[in-house]
Amino acid sequence: MLIFWFIIFAVCLFILIKAADYFTDASEKIGTIFKLPAVVIGILIVAVGTSAPELATSVFGVLKGEAAILAGNIVGTVIANILLGLGLVVVISWRVAKFNWDSVANDMSFFLSAVILLILMCIDGMFGFWEA
Repeated sequence: MLIFWFIIFAVCLFILIKAADYFTDASEKIGTIFKLPAVVIGILIVAVGTSAPELATSVFGVLKGEAAILAGNIVGTVIANILLGLGLVVVISWRVAKFNWDSVANDMSFFLSAVILLILMCIDGMFGFWEA
């Protein structure tokens, strides 16, 4: 039985790699058609690739009447992405990570604004049309 699941895993991994390769090639072609810089194309690929699972989970949750999963999914994903990204940097570099606090100070106002808006939207326990 273990060999069966290993084969399933290997096939799915192969399909995932091929799909990612196709996706990046197609994105690069579309980006060059619109004359976008390579950096912007890369950022868009990462943004879509990391947001697609959350979008799918949220859409299916809302369709099944479980709208509460939407807020938890968004907040949990943001926290996980930030902390896993920082942790991965430290683990790979094998040294203490030093941050440029000027960059952190510039971004902190956006993070704080997003947290305050989220708290205000969650106070009544419902997400309305304008909040969405």
